[in-house]
Amino acid sequence: ARMIADPLQLFDCCQESDGASCVIVTTPERARDLKQPGVAVRGVAQASAPDQEQMTSFYRQEFAAIPEMEIAARNVYEMSGLTPDDIDAAVIYDAFSPIVLWQLEAWNFCGFGESGDFVLDGALRPGGRLPTNTHGGQLSEAYIHGVNGIVEAARLVRGQSLNQPAKPVNHALVTSGVGIPTGGAILGKLD
Repeated sequence: ARMIADPLQLFDCCQESDGASCVIVTTPERARDLKQPGVAVRGVAQASAPDQEQMTSFYRQEFAAIPEMEIAARNVYEMSGLTPDDIDAAVIYDAFSPIVLWQLEAWNFCGFGESGDFVLDGALRPGGRLPTNTHGGQLSEAYIHGVNGIVEAARLVRGQSLNQPAKPVNHALVTSGVGIPTGGAILGKLD
């Protein structure tokens, strides 16, 4: 593929897409009466970090870290009472391919600088430790600013994804764009 901005090539960059997604937020009691199975929000947070002036700070010492995502991750895990080991699948915001790697580290699925090996070892594949972006992500399905990711995370927890992993998905992580402020949520089965 042709170079867009070194080192990013054409398929490392999503393109703007027309599309729509819808999420209905209601009480657990009301959700039980709906046609589709409800999904619970186990934890949700957004965060900003020091020196964040715009989408993200380009003046930090470490360019490949996303401290605002680390703060959001810590808050979501605390709110949900869950850990990275409890997450069965993920929908990672992927407007550009490198930010997937940084988010895997921020959410503690692997250590800092270890995300490349984590991916190369097959962790993100449908049968891997953390099936990720089973809908194709924004790079391959559509870039409608991540709302489609929330829908896919709900489908994964319901067992309704078109690319459903073979293992049960009790909890799915979904992340938002990096640094605007950034955030994420863990969706789980409705009790």
